[in-house]
Amino acid sequence: MNIDLLGYRQKVGMGQVQVANILGISHEEVCIYEQKPETVPMGLLEKWLGIFGLDIATAMSVSTPPLKGIAPGTPYAELYHKLNLLNQYIDTSHPVDKLDIPTPPATPHDFKKQLKLYKQKPNLALTGGFDAGKSHLANALLGSKNLPVGYQPATRVITFVRHIEDRPEWFKQDVLVFDENFWLKDESGKPIIDLLLLDDKERCKQYCLQAGNFHILQKYGVHGSNDDVAAHAAVVYMDSPLLKACNLIDLPGYSDQPDEVSKDVEKATSAAQIADILLYASPAKGHINGQDMIRLGGLLRLLSAPEIECNNFPTLGNFFIIATHADPSISDHQLK
Repeated sequence: MNIDLLGYRQKVGMGQVQVANILGISHEEVCIYEQKPETVPMGLLEKWLGIFGLDIATAMSVSTPPLKGIAPGTPYAELYHKLNLLNQYIDTSHPVDKLDIPTPPATPHDFKKQLKLYKQKPNLALTGGFDAGKSHLANALLGSKNLPVGYQPATRVITFVRHIEDRPEWFKQDVLVFDENFWLKDESGKPIIDLLLLDDKERCKQYCLQAGNFHILQKYGVHGSNDDVAAHAAVVYMDSPLLKACNLIDLPGYSDQPDEVSKDVEKATSAAQIADILLYASPAKGHINGQDMIRLGGLLRLLSAPEIECNNFPTLGNFFIIATHADPSISDHQLK
């Protein structure tokens, strides 16, 4: 049964915890059932729909269009083909050892490391306030319902979403959650976000907190659930057309607390530094307020400036501000 439990809940402005308390289940179960409504037991489903003043016949008569997401095609197919040919050529050559001299020459193995860098996709990062609907926007872009969403289940980990074809052969799960020690540190002790480390088997094994299906993300990736576990980031693998062209990074949001003391802001800022494209979400209600302006100033200083290297690239062409409908008190009619 393709019943939009999430949509009905958001329409009446209720939170997952509120629904969970009425139904006598956990908010984690609410999230799971909202993503897979066909798994809800019939008795529970009747009680659930009753919260929204609906019966099963009415709910089933409303068709829910499937999420499509953005499909940019395969823009790097030719590039990857050429890089793979170079890799194959290097593999057929005899191994070359490093010479024990002060300035040893580069070897074919060094060249392979460079080729790996060339295969990295651009990073599309989503940032904004903690209640701006970033994860909901991410799901819409991906054509998915796998990232935890709801009214204020604030994301608390940096979530790297990669295409299923980018998943290392040794990793068989959908989600890997790890702590801050996974990253290398700069001189001041701050983490250096490097996506190449996500392919490092030993490092992933050493600093893994939990690995499994998408339920793991709901369990460790949002506030109010296992907050005592020092989860810092998660990598998610899924089959989405958008991920053929880029990695998507769903960042923790800015909170009402002073930004300089917010752990979420530290995570978001550290990951925003590797963003090639930045989407800033600001709710339609109170769009671009004073706090938004302050945050935007800092983000613009972090964002890369490709217009400096390419005359044809528009100034701030990799920066977008999006008005999101993240307030249940606004009707669709009022939004228009």
